[in-house]
This record gives sequence, structure tokens and C-alpha cells, in this order.
Amino acid sequence: MLPAERKEQLIEWLRQEKYLKISEISKRLNVSEMTVYRDVHQLVEEKLVEKTPNGISLKVTSSVSSNDCVVCFKPATSRLSMKFVKKSQEVVSVCCPHCALLHMQHVEEEVLNIIGQDYLMDTTINGRMGYYVLQSSLPLKCCEPQALLFSSESDAIGFTKGFGGEVHTFESARRTIEMQMTKPCCSKGE
Repeated sequence: MLPAERKEQLIEWLRQEKYLKISEISKRLNVSEMTVYRDVHQLVEEKLVEKTPNGISLKVTSSVSSNDCVVCFKPATSRLSMKFVKKSQEVVSVCCPHCALLHMQHVEEEVLNIIGQDYLMDTTINGRMGYYVLQSSLPLKCCEPQALLFSSESDAIGFTKGFGGEVHTFESARRTIEMQMTKPCCSKGE
């Protein structure tokens, strides 16, 4: 198989599978890994694929700026913003914990890590390990129902003593936000 044919085949496989390991490509094409690396290098230079640990994936092109929220399209540049690191090494941004909790229902299988900042300390934490305060009285001027991320349960509880709200784990906050966002705004008979 000629180099151009191999590159076309790689692109086709990536469209179907999203990610391929170099060793797997070598076996499928029945060529050495060095040959695969040369082909991949050309595809990277052409900006068609990107390298990932031990493999490659299609270059992700998006009409949304990397600094815009993938849920509501607001700028994701405040201290409330969070980032999703996907298995393909793609990083996507959301403007706040509310959008992070909503977005997770669509990308759960693809996500390696969720990164956010503790609301009080501004330290970087794993969003799955954090505690979320929902519906505090502090006006954030962001998405509703609002959510704040904390690294410790005691800090989250302390915050609610001053500003109200409910403390949730990641999974509990996810379920609560999803339920609030899917219930109808007007219920007849109430």
C-alpha cells in the first residue's frame, strides 16, 4: 500500500473509531511502527490528526471558541469556569459548575477528568471529588440554577450558613440540576 493510501485509510479508521494506537495501526496495515510514525507525522503537519499518548485522533475543529462554554456559549474565563479533559486529550470549557453538571450527562463516557477551582480558596480541584452548593442566595450573575464548587464539605457547609443553599456531592448535584432543568416551568393544577 502506498503512503497516500495508508494515510487515507488512517483517516477513514479515525472517523469510525475516534482514536487509534500506533501499534494497532502497524498491525492493521502490516507495516513497521516507524512507517506508521512517518505517515502520522505528515498527517500532523497537515493538521488532520493530533498525537495522543501512544496513538492518534482526528484533529478536533469546533465553531465554538476554546474559551467559550460548550453548553451556553458564554465566555468561560471567570473563576467559576471548569474544564473537561476527554480521553482523546481534547479539552473543553464550561463557564460554571452548573454547565459542568449539565454537560457531564452528554460526555460521561468520554471524560478522563473535570477540573475546577474551589470557590473560596481558588485552588484547582477534581470536579468529581468536590462538593457543590446549589441555590445559594449569593447573586453570581451566571447560569441558573446556580452552583458553586468547593474542595471540602466543611467549607461548603460553612458557606451555606451565610448564603444559604444545599450541599451536594458531584453525583447528587448532577441529578438535582438535571431534574431541575427537565421539569416544566409551569405545572397545571398546582
